[in-house]
Amino acid sequence: MEKSMSRPPLDDARLTTLSESVGLDLSPERRAVLMPALDGLLQQFDVLYDVEVDETAPLHSFDARWGDNK
Repeated sequence: MEKSMSRPPLDDARLTTLSESVGLDLSPERRAVLMPALDGLLQQFDVLYDVEVDETAPLHSFDARWGDNK
């Protein structure tokens, strides 16, 4: 079953709102540089949202203490 998250495209207005909500005063030039990188990151999150939860162990169950006595 294929499903995809529907998120609005990242544009300058949305990035401006996002940056203002976290107290960042970004110039138009900085927003222009940040927008493709942030959009790429959001696309990666979209891919992760498509993974069925029962296919992978929850992150909080990962224990990296290999060989340590628990």
